Amino acid sequence: MLRLRAPFIPGETATSYCSRLAVSNRCRSIEEFCLDIGVPLRDVVAGTHDSLSRLARLGGIDFTPMWSSAIRSRERGYVCGDNLIDPKLRRSTDELLVCPACIASDLATWGDVSGPSDRTTWYLKPIMTCVEHQMELLVADRKPQTDLWTLGKRHDFARRIQSFVQDIGNHAASARRRPATRLERYLTGRINGTPLEANEIADCLPFYAVAQASLALGAFIDHGPKIGLKTLSDDQQRAAGATGFAILAAGHKSLQASLREGMDRWPKGKAASKVRAFFGTFHAWLLYRNDDASYEVLRNAIREIMISSRAMQPGETIYGIAPGARRLQSVLMASRETGKHPKRLQKALVATGVLDKKAAKVSAHKAAFPTDSDAAEILDRITRCIPKTAARQYINAPRTQFDLLHRSGFIVPFVKPGDTLIRYGFDTLDLDGFLQRLFAHVRDPGADAATYFPIPDAARRALCSAMTVVQMILDGRLKRIYRLPGAEGYMSVLVDLAEIQAVLARPERPGLSIKQVEKKMRWTSRVINALVENALLPASVIINPISKAPQTIIEPSDLTEFDNTYVALSVLARELGSSLRGMKKGLEGLGIGPAFDPRTIGASFYRRADLRHLR
Repeated sequence: MLRLRAPFIPGETATSYCSRLAVSNRCRSIEEFCLDIGVPLRDVVAGTHDSLSRLARLGGIDFTPMWSSAIRSRERGYVCGDNLIDPKLRRSTDELLVCPACIASDLATWGDVSGPSDRTTWYLKPIMTCVEHQMELLVADRKPQTDLWTLGKRHDFARRIQSFVQDIGNHAASARRRPATRLERYLTGRINGTPLEANEIADCLPFYAVAQASLALGAFIDHGPKIGLKTLSDDQQRAAGATGFAILAAGHKSLQASLREGMDRWPKGKAASKVRAFFGTFHAWLLYRNDDASYEVLRNAIREIMISSRAMQPGETIYGIAPGARRLQSVLMASRETGKHPKRLQKALVATGVLDKKAAKVSAHKAAFPTDSDAAEILDRITRCIPKTAARQYINAPRTQFDLLHRSGFIVPFVKPGDTLIRYGFDTLDLDGFLQRLFAHVRDPGADAATYFPIPDAARRALCSAMTVVQMILDGRLKRIYRLPGAEGYMSVLVDLAEIQAVLARPERPGLSIKQVEKKMRWTSRVINALVENALLPASVIINPISKAPQTIIEPSDLTEFDNTYVALSVLARELGSSLRGMKKGLEGLGIGPAFDPRTIGASFYRRADLRHLR
């Protein structure tokens, strides 16, 4: 740790803090200081982790605030905290813009030794006003066009600001005071990590997309479809950004209404029919960024307006999508809507086939999927998905019991681990369905509920699997099921041990049922019941050991005795190879009549003793 140190000022850039440390330690430049401490200046400018970590240790400050406010280089742009910054949004280091009030405040607080600090927000083009002091940013230093500045001279803030500091009173007094726009306040809040007002659209977009979309949209609304963004002055760009952000902040309906109003307000040719004729440079701006899903919210709004306001030509597309075809939604927007972490959501969408495997390696704001009904249903299910531990707690099942339910197929995960996911995901709707089936026959606690056991305990006592008991409940084979007071879910189900043992034993029922006699003798159930009711065929009523319902049974010996004594006309005709009518007429001719009244029994039976001579 250095003996001569400087305090870190919230929101300060890493290069500014390095420059102030150099001044505090009497170094002639930031380059000389970086050589002395063994930290490459280019790494400090790029915001590498190692360089900033060493800088924080030498200065005796907390690393986290400096890391959060540093503008760090990354592929195709920059990042500050969690905010993606397009290179076009960063101001050139040729000009040094500052807030005079912030500089004066730093001097009053820290004095000349530590000096004032540079702020991250001063390097972002969309922010032209200090949100804290409501003051326009001023140019404190400008690189002469003829000079060739080194990297150190560009980023040595403490020395570049010296001439400005000498007249800080006049600068602060002459600076224009104006209220910061909503866009400036919003972007400053995202950079500084301060609480922001909820914004239906902007909260779903990356930092750079909020700034650029607000400017392009506002320019179209304020200046029409033929305006070029580069032709606007700083004040015009600031006003356009404010206009566009106000529309985005009002939500999707406001966005469509504003685009429709701008589409109808600005003059156009009579033959105008394509999107470019109505939206001009704004359409071209969106078309150039057609591969960035962040701006899909604007493209979708234009599609809706064009489809609803005029007839589409066959085969015509708007940003690559035909009317009625699928539309796109980014993973980042879906994560904000569902509350799911974008990385987890993106992996789940890949696992469920909504996104292809290539999309797993794309940033969440660029990974897009069709917003059709299938994707919407899967997104809803993913939103309801909870991990295995939470699912176990949801149905109140011990870990072992939940694993058994899972492996037995009673509970099926919606999302399974695979190439992208490492955890199961269980849909709470599926879990509710399982509990609903399990509780279909459950009654409130009865007087004898104390003699019952939870499913795992009952299974252990009955020497069977708990899943066997669950299957009995779902099949409706158990009737005496109660709920444990004060408990919920799976462990609140109480079952009767004796009933489980009875079902498992499956005791044989004595005798033959009516259906078995019907199948064996080929008599109708009506005939059998008539024989029983008229005491011609002995029978008895028992309690079925499984269903516990009364049931009529016939002893096999009684049926055999009846069959040896009587024979039905249909059976006799079949045995002798005759028709029923012919057989009946032949018996009548021999004076042989039925043993019972056919009208009472429903069939004709004859005594076998009367038919011996026929054989």
